[in-house]
Amino acid sequence: MFPTPPRFQEYSVNLSFFDQILVNANEIIGGALNNALAFITKFFV
Repeated sequence: MFPTPPRFQEYSVNLSFFDQILVNANEIIGGALNNALAFITKFFV
């Protein structure tokens, strides 16, 4: 069992933080695209 260096722990925390940001961005972009598609179809139909 090797002790994990503190810098690696920091890096993994940052990685999960960026993962969370990417997930949130994907949800926001997906929601915006769905809203735009619904609006366009409602507008044209």
